[in-house]
Amino acid sequence: AQQNDSRRQPRDEALEFLRDLLSDTGSPVKKLREEVNAAGLTWATIRRAADELKVIKRKVGGPNQKSYWEWSLPEEPEGFSAL
Repeated sequence: AQQNDSRRQPRDEALEFLRDLLSDTGSPVKKLREEVNAAGLTWATIRRAADELKVIKRKVGGPNQKSYWEWSLPEEPEGFSAL
């Protein structure tokens, strides 16, 4: 049985955290991990939330540059607005 209290589930916190952090632009995973640790969330919860949000994970950098992974939110289709 679920308790109906005011505490939020870690998944909900992770979803909101990612939406806020990735809302304007992508974020390098290294920076994202630092923010996750500072917020007291687990990386596993963040990964599940990222999958749910369909976060785009891409490698940035080329052969002559230091490369890193970056996460960003998918673009919303035109005419779509979140309530």
